[in-house]
Amino acid sequence: MRISLSNTQEGRTYRYDAEFTDEDVGSLLDSTLAEPMRVSVSYTTVEGITYLRVKTEGKVDACCDMCGVACTADCGCVVDEELTRDSQCYDALRDEYVLDGIIDEAVALSAPRTVLCKPDCKGLCPICGQNRNHGNCNCQQNQPRIGENNPFGVLQDIFPTGGANNGSTKM
Repeated sequence: MRISLSNTQEGRTYRYDAEFTDEDVGSLLDSTLAEPMRVSVSYTTVEGITYLRVKTEGKVDACCDMCGVACTADCGCVVDEELTRDSQCYDALRDEYVLDGIIDEAVALSAPRTVLCKPDCKGLCPICGQNRNHGNCNCQQNQPRIGENNPFGVLQDIFPTGGANNGSTKM
């Protein structure tokens, strides 16, 4: 996408909306899009500075970080930039901004940081691998105590619960 400065009116806000498919952004994301990604670009030029906003929204097919179950996750971000004729994306020969790099950056930043199948996912048992969302196992109850010769044995008395409740560290 390009913004021609010769066709831009001072103080007026312009908007461009598009939908991208996997073919358009597949190399920028580590996931497959579950639906087309919506990209909205808006900009306003005031006193020689172009204020640009790129907003992305969509859904990706992913696997839960806690239990590994396939799920769909929201993705999106907002990138705000102030562009001047000194900006890297400015093309002096054509008196325009080339926004492809900024849009690609916004798409790449859209990838979800954490994916959960549900907000209270319990994860997998670290001993037997059972999905704790489907039921409990007896591994923790049958786990022997760490011997006295182990320097980490004292930790089981400090943390008698055995780890996390959310499945990440069994506390």
